[in-house]
Amino acid sequence: MANTVADPVEKSGAEAIGNEEPTILEALEKAASAVGVEIRYDKLATGDVKTTSGACRIRGVDTIIIDRRLGPKEKTAALAKELSRYNFDNIYLPPAARELLEASIPKSGGGKK
Repeated sequence: MANTVADPVEKSGAEAIGNEEPTILEALEKAASAVGVEIRYDKLATGDVKTTSGACRIRGVDTIIIDRRLGPKEKTAALAKELSRYNFDNIYLPPAARELLEASIPKSGGGKK
């Protein structure tokens, strides 16, 4: 799957905002980068496949793929769900982003990397 990126807003998947404070989505994208996880936005859920996001390893790199057609809230929720498996204890996250990550941790006790 190729990530076709034209500009920084499309690359981040985040919506342009009027102030300088990063959105939760941007904060999660930066945190993912800090732990070595690549984020890709691509067209998913075509044909018989009905998925909006997923995680895998591509050439040894943990990668999260999110359907680029999702809205900002859905992208944020999908990214938080996939990132909830990672340890961000030593990485700064805005409180709202950290709360969302913690709320997204699977209740079945999945461990953090």
